[in-house]
Amino acid sequence: MGMTSRSIEERIEQYRVQGYTIFEKLYDEATMQAWRQEQDRLESVSVGPYAKQPTIWFGNMLERAPHLMWPAVSHPDILDFMEAVFGPLVQLDNLTLAAFPTMSNEEAAGNVSGWHRDRWGRMPNGMYERPLAMNAICYLQDLDDAYGPLRIIPDSHIKPVAIHEDAIRQPHADEELVYLRAGDVILTHNGLLHSGTPNTSGKKRNFFSVYYNI
Repeated sequence: MGMTSRSIEERIEQYRVQGYTIFEKLYDEATMQAWRQEQDRLESVSVGPYAKQPTIWFGNMLERAPHLMWPAVSHPDILDFMEAVFGPLVQLDNLTLAAFPTMSNEEAAGNVSGWHRDRWGRMPNGMYERPLAMNAICYLQDLDDAYGPLRIIPDSHIKPVAIHEDAIRQPHADEELVYLRAGDVILTHNGLLHSGTPNTSGKKRNFFSVYYNI
C-alpha cells in the first residue's frame, strides 16, 4: 500500500530541509536473504581469465536478475515519493548490489570511507533545488559500530559545504551517524554529502543502491 498524502508531505519537508528521508523496514528477511545469496553467487563466479580477484560490486542488477531485483526498484512507497519530488518522469539509472569488505580496527581507526556527493551533485547555492537524481540505499544487516554507520552532513545539499581533499577520509564536525536497520531504505538528495564508515565486523557489509534520475 502506498503512503498517505500527509505522510508524503511530511517526508518531503524532511527531505527538503535535511536532504534525506528514511523508510523503515520496507523489506523482510526472506527477500533480503535472497539478495545476499545472489551477491554471494555472483562473487563466487566473478573470477576469470581477465579478473584474477573476486569482485564484490555488481551493477546493472535489474538486467542481471530482473525477477529477483524488481522489488528493489518498484516498491510503491518509494515510487510515490519519487514522483512527489521529481514529477512523473522518473527513470532508473542503475541498481547496484554490492558489499564492503571487513578490515582491521587498526586500519579503520579514525577514518571514514570518503565524503562525496552523488553523480550530478554540485556545490549548492544556499537554497533548496530539486535533485537531479536520488539514491535509495538499503543495507542488508543492521548497522552498528562494527558494521559501520552511514555518515551524512545534514542540509549540505543546501549549504555550500566543501571538504578539502586532505579531509575526505576524516570525520566531520557536523556529521550525523545513521544506524539503519536491515531492510530500511534511506533516500538521499544527490547534493547531500555522505560517507560510509569502515567495516570492522569480520563479515561483509551487504547493501544495494537504486539510483533514479529525471
